[in-house]
Amino acid sequence: MNAILIPPSRKYFDSYLEACKEYEESNEHSFLHDLYEFGHLKRGDEISFNAWKNSVIHQYYFDIVDGEYRKMSVPSTIFWLVDENEYLGIGIIRHHLTKALEEYGGHIGYAIRRTKWNQGYGRLQLKLLLKEAHKLKINPALVTCSEDNIASSKIIELNGGKLWDKLPTHSEGKKILLCRYWVPTNIKS
Repeated sequence: MNAILIPPSRKYFDSYLEACKEYEESNEHSFLHDLYEFGHLKRGDEISFNAWKNSVIHQYYFDIVDGEYRKMSVPSTIFWLVDENEYLGIGIIRHHLTKALEEYGGHIGYAIRRTKWNQGYGRLQLKLLLKEAHKLKINPALVTCSEDNIASSKIIELNGGKLWDKLPTHSEGKKILLCRYWVPTNIKS
């Protein structure tokens, strides 16, 4: 597995759009899907790519929590996980927490494209994101997932995450328990 983290790149944009389409076709929600608007983005269109890159930061400034928009404006760094010529996943590191991010979102968010699930990429991606968070002097990092997201819970725990608590909240109009983990970022290799 030779996957690496990079900033969003035009080279992988078409592959990114294919990954977004996978989510669209499966009717599954992911913050990856949130960054994709079918009417706005076009394959091979440099203007579309640049508009997307410029709008990504704005989209991270707000998130819907308990049915209302909460400003979540913090400095953030976005990475793509790629391998050769293929986009594999997206990750974000929020450089510090607001009250809203402490309650929902945490320091790190990530998503792997659907066709790459259960192949170890999620674990690798979080490991690489934790290393990047450590460079930003974040230690430990808060990482969250829904209680029913067993795969994400495993990924977080395999990367050293310790469950802090389970917070009642809402997601997509449903009541959920949000698992909040503290994960060390000073990992070796």
